[in-house]
Amino acid sequence: MSSLAGETSVPFQAVYGASKAYVSTLMRALSVELAGTGVSVGSFAPGGIDTDMAALSDLKWGRLGLMDVDRCAAHAVHALVYRQSFAIPGMGNQLTYLASRVLPRSLVNRIAALPYRRP
Repeated sequence: MSSLAGETSVPFQAVYGASKAYVSTLMRALSVELAGTGVSVGSFAPGGIDTDMAALSDLKWGRLGLMDVDRCAAHAVHALVYRQSFAIPGMGNQLTYLASRVLPRSLVNRIAALPYRRP
């Protein structure tokens, strides 16, 4: 289980993002190393999920933009069944990931900080 936070830096969530980056890169490497062995590994990288933890957090926008838990779980099961080496659930999360790859990192970092930064 990884996160979109592992695919870019997330100010104010640096340790979380770094730990998820480790998970993502480890799984990608193992996926290649284990190719042809019958063993598959993968990384599932959702964005925010509408859990009780999110409800209790102090995110600026509350639950806005968070993925429904059941929908996220269905994507995770699909990724597992189809042995996807890297899966990002939902169109919004996929667009966020693509934007983080094409926009300047400095801009992506500032945008990623918005839900967490306090005035």
